[in-house]
Amino acid sequence: MNRKLISILLCVLSLATILVFNVSADDTAITEASTLMYDIYGNSAYVPSYQVEAHKSVGWFLEPTTVMYDIYGNSAYVPNYQVEAHKSVGWFLEPVTVMYDIYGNSAYVPSYQVEAHKSVGWFLEPVTLMYDIKGNTAYVPNSQVEAHKSVGWYKTYAEAQSAKSAASYSYSNSYQNSNYNRPNSGGSAVYRTPSGKRYHYDPDCGGKNSYRTTLQGAKSSGLTPCKKCAS
Repeated sequence: MNRKLISILLCVLSLATILVFNVSADDTAITEASTLMYDIYGNSAYVPSYQVEAHKSVGWFLEPTTVMYDIYGNSAYVPNYQVEAHKSVGWFLEPVTVMYDIYGNSAYVPSYQVEAHKSVGWFLEPVTLMYDIKGNTAYVPNSQVEAHKSVGWYKTYAEAQSAKSAASYSYSNSYQNSNYNRPNSGGSAVYRTPSGKRYHYDPDCGGKNSYRTTLQGAKSSGLTPCKKCAS
């Protein structure tokens, strides 16, 4: 009888021990608080609360995030619910480059679209339309305007035409006062080339193969006056 009682008591004690162990385990699971965290690649994990700060220090966040870029080349991981607010104050979902059109407008263009914008008339710098005396035009970066002025480009068409007229007047006078039109023993001096069809008053206009002859001799050979220097 005593042995049966002892067996029963041992069974009860074993069951009690098991129950206590399970309750303790459940309490541990409950008291081991965790926090849901997210990395920059979209992954998420439940992190023990005491490890939250450590995870923050290696790039985990308490919210899903999106990388955004400002106009100065800076980037930041922004909580998704703040993306629209950041857009409204000049942040973008792509790296951007400021570009300029010929009308003075500017726009922040996604960097991968820069070449496409160049092909339709956008520039990486503000530009100015300039003219030369030959009627050519070019959009010149503002930083190069003064350099272009020094080699014969002008900011307005009127300035270019005025310079052209002045150059033509100076050119005409230089030949009227030169030796090219003075008479000599064979008539007025001109220049021609062996295979050319025109005669020139300016030896440089004829090219490096030009040589001096007389106006009468040039006409006798069937040459006609050059439209640039002998018209």
